[in-house]
Amino acid sequence: MRTRLAATLVFALLIAGCSLSNSRVQVVAFFEDVGDLPTRAAVQSADVRIGTVSSIELQGYTAKVTMRIDPDARLPQNALALIRSTSLLGEKFVELLPPKEGEEGRLRDGDFIPVSRTGKAPALDDVLGKLGRVLQGGSLSELGPLLRSAAEIVRGKQTELGRSIEELKDLTGTLSVHSADISAAIVNLDSAFSVLSSEPGVLSDAVGSSADAADILASQQKNLDRLLVSLDGFSSVMARYAADSVTSSDRALDQLRLVLDEVMKTTTDLDKSLIALAHFTDLWPRSIPGDYIQLDVVNAGSNVGPPATSSTGSASSSRETTLSGMLWSPIR
Repeated sequence: MRTRLAATLVFALLIAGCSLSNSRVQVVAFFEDVGDLPTRAAVQSADVRIGTVSSIELQGYTAKVTMRIDPDARLPQNALALIRSTSLLGEKFVELLPPKEGEEGRLRDGDFIPVSRTGKAPALDDVLGKLGRVLQGGSLSELGPLLRSAAEIVRGKQTELGRSIEELKDLTGTLSVHSADISAAIVNLDSAFSVLSSEPGVLSDAVGSSADAADILASQQKNLDRLLVSLDGFSSVMARYAADSVTSSDRALDQLRLVLDEVMKTTTDLDKSLIALAHFTDLWPRSIPGDYIQLDVVNAGSNVGPPATSSTGSASSSRETTLSGMLWSPIR
């Protein structure tokens, strides 16, 4: 039962595909020259895509171009076929045009467009080719068709062409200003490629390291995702904290500014104090009379008992051992 259902479905799809493909109108046009028109190129009419080029083959001395066209396009039977390009250097397509004189009937499946009603719009490569032949010794009689072809190319595109020339002028000006940098970059790039070509092992190691790093990153994808989510949450918290603490931060900065102002005011006094301290530490060793201060301290430590008294009861044998006395007593 399932096999029959599947076969019925496939058969229905084939019939639908055949009917869909048969809904296209097949038209053949013969051209003397198709240039680089590719297969599957677009077929347009009034800048609307109405079909595609299904095949291109040589028949005799002409190119046979088979097109499949939407039947709703309703083109005249004596329509013209012209190969054009989307821009100066754009892709090629086939454009079907109404005839110069009255229309006749409708273009149907299997109709032909003869060479008399086909052509190829002049493209930039054609103009450059003709110009090359003239410069290589061709006759000046070829210059007329060349100019006509150039005029046909730029017809209706004067504004875009002028804008392109202006942009090209700006580009060339920028390139001329940075010509030295560009030349140095080219030289450095050449040196880099020379080094790489002489050291293939280094390049292979670098590629292998990059592959290993990519494997590590791939294995840590879940952790990286969690890290990004955590960083996003942290940034949200920090944003809220900054918004909530902006008043306190401003007040703290104002207070710090006041403190710094007071510190700057006392800088002069601090400098004077440091200079005086340096001068004092320089004079201090000079004020000590040799090693007598050490001797006086030793004497003061050895005379621990009560001072000796004379018959008159005065302490004539006692010695003054105060620090001021030691510092400022006469030199012995």
